Amino acid sequence: MLNDFRSRLQQRFPRRRRLQTGSNMSHRGITVTLSVVAATVLWFGLSLSDEYTKELELETRVVNLHNDSAWVSLPPATVSTRIRGRGFDLLRTRFYRPVLELNAALSAVETPPLLEVSTALEVLDVEPSEIRLVKDERVIRRVPVESNVQLEPASGYGFFNAPRFVPDSVTVSGARSMVNAIDAWPTEHSNVRRVRDSLVMDVVIDENHLDGLVAVRPTSVKLTAQTYQFTEGERVLPVMVTDLPTTQQGVQLEPANITVRFLVPLAQYDAALNAPDMFATVSYETIRLDRTGWVAPVVNLPSSLMIAQTDVSPSRLRYFISIGSQ
Repeated sequence: MLNDFRSRLQQRFPRRRRLQTGSNMSHRGITVTLSVVAATVLWFGLSLSDEYTKELELETRVVNLHNDSAWVSLPPATVSTRIRGRGFDLLRTRFYRPVLELNAALSAVETPPLLEVSTALEVLDVEPSEIRLVKDERVIRRVPVESNVQLEPASGYGFFNAPRFVPDSVTVSGARSMVNAIDAWPTEHSNVRRVRDSLVMDVVIDENHLDGLVAVRPTSVKLTAQTYQFTEGERVLPVMVTDLPTTQQGVQLEPANITVRFLVPLAQYDAALNAPDMFATVSYETIRLDRTGWVAPVVNLPSSLMIAQTDVSPSRLRYFISIGSQ
């Protein structure tokens, strides 16, 4: 029994020692941590009492810009500054930075007087030191929409009429010198592939055109387009000479016929082959003014059909005039 009691004491004694050792190490870690924190705070406090130079980007804000005026060139959105002062005073600029107000009623402003900082800080320089405020009378115009949309019809399809915008013009507002130089206003770039049948889509107007100096409304327009499935057709047409004078016995063309190749929607193919208002002519006035001995025939296409001429062969004809008498 005595041996059992001693064995138990021996087993407990090492555990107490390990617990005591762990407690001492824990207290030592806390002491070291507190020392490091105290040293850091002391170093930080001493550092903030030293003087430093710091560069800052300060925002600008325009005031007093009348509705009848507009910018010819935008004033800078920020100015660069260098200031000097104690670290503690400079630290405040991380949380509060003054905004420079630009009085649009003036033609130019000097920036250093606009910079309001603590008296404990010294302003070394401001860049730019002067800002020119270039304005002009605001005017409004209506200009056509310029397309930056690439439409690619599907294979075997094509456009007969050019795609159109609704509305086809926009209202622009800005400085007179800028607005008067605008011929058209572009859309944003986009590309639509494999267009077949009808297409209606919204197209965004490029509001960043001219760097945002000119406002535009509306900000989007509708683009409408129609494609057709085309097929190729061919007709041989006699060429007629028109407006012959009464004293003229005749004009002979060589050759007397031409071959016209064209594209037409599949549904109108038969009508195009038999349309009576598809014919070719050469005016006598064209022959009279010619000095080469060759003239080009003019092909009349039916207005009721969507026919796109692709080729005329031959493209030029020789002519012979028979002179008669009264």
